[in-house]
Amino acid sequence: MGMKAVTVLKTVRVAEEGNHQGREIVKGTKDEIPEELFDGLEKDGYVEALSGKNGGKKKPTAEEEAAAKRGAMLADLAALSDGDLASIIKTEKIAVEDSDSRDVVIGKIADARLAA
Repeated sequence: MGMKAVTVLKTVRVAEEGNHQGREIVKGTKDEIPEELFDGLEKDGYVEALSGKNGGKKKPTAEEEAAAKRGAMLADLAALSDGDLASIIKTEKIAVEDSDSRDVVIGKIADARLAA
């Protein structure tokens, strides 16, 4: 029975050889679990695999970083009022159409800021 290095996303009790009660792996930590448990725990969102010699997560690609940055920006902009968005459009001189939905406007603001 091999072990697999993981980052724990949710605290959960896992089986452990020689311990009929198992043990708890704790959210936010790096740990090792039996390989045969990995697929089920990953599918259910409890763990994610670590890679590399020291068990560090793989470095995100430029596309993954850009998508994460845009996603965070979209979430921040979505929390603003229509008046705040209108002010940003005017101040940052972002071209929008009267027919653009709120989501399209937010996307245009994010894209303009990322392009700058």
